[in-house]
Amino acid sequence: MPQQANQPQIEILNRADVLNCVCAELAKLGPLSHQKIRPDSDLASELSIDSLDAITFVLAINSRFGVDLPNMTLETFRTPERITDVIMTLTEAQGRLSALTQQI
Repeated sequence: MPQQANQPQIEILNRADVLNCVCAELAKLGPLSHQKIRPDSDLASELSIDSLDAITFVLAINSRFGVDLPNMTLETFRTPERITDVIMTLTEAQGRLSALTQQI
C-alpha cells in the first residue's frame, strides 16, 4: 500500500549519527568539546551534568528525534552510548507502529 501524502516519512537513523548528535548536545551544556566526550563518559561524574542540564538535554533530544525521553533517563542511562541505545529503540518502535497503522 503506498504511503499517503499527508503522512510524514519515517527517518531511518544511523546509530553513529545518533551518538554523534547526543555527544554534540552534551557538549553544548558544558566546558568539554564534542571530541572529548566519549561514548562511555559518565554524565554526572565525568561531564558534570546537573539536573537543569539534564532537562535541557532531554528537551533538545526529544525535539531532534521526535521521542519522549523522561527526565529520569539520564539517571538510569548514564552514558551517551546508553542514551543512544534508548533513542534507537524508541525510534525503531515508532517506525514499526507507523508502518502498522498505515496498513490498517
